[in-house]
Amino acid sequence: MKSNSPSTHRACVSMILLREVENGETEVLIVHKPRKRDAWQIPQGGIEEGETVMEAAKRELQEETSITLHEDPLPSKEFYQYDYPAGFKKSQKPKYNGQHLTFVVAKVPRETAVIVDKRELDAFKWIHPRELPKYLRRENYRETVERAIRDAR
Repeated sequence: MKSNSPSTHRACVSMILLREVENGETEVLIVHKPRKRDAWQIPQGGIEEGETVMEAAKRELQEETSITLHEDPLPSKEFYQYDYPAGFKKSQKPKYNGQHLTFVVAKVPRETAVIVDKRELDAFKWIHPRELPKYLRRENYRETVERAIRDAR
């Protein structure tokens, strides 16, 4: 699966990781970046040259959480695209205008261990999807994640 990212935006993948807990309930993994704004998110990262969405998803998940998926995640029809803030563009002069995130979903066993690298990410939580509004502040991003989770059930 190739990314449908426009050339003006960096192609990225966002990995929605789900696990079943008591009473058939589902939890989703969120990770925390050591920054002030929009610190909580779904594991994500850039798709490297020559890499498919699935390859990037598995690589990024392994790099950020030490979780190795042995099967490809399921593609989601959901994506999220945003432009970098003007101040960031002016000071950092990025190659792209923003990012285009393609979402994929995987289910893991309840006992799956998560280890964050303490550099790029400094914490993680398994939460019920109804708790997402407490952590994911960007409404459009959160709604995209919520739709992808609903579609995966």
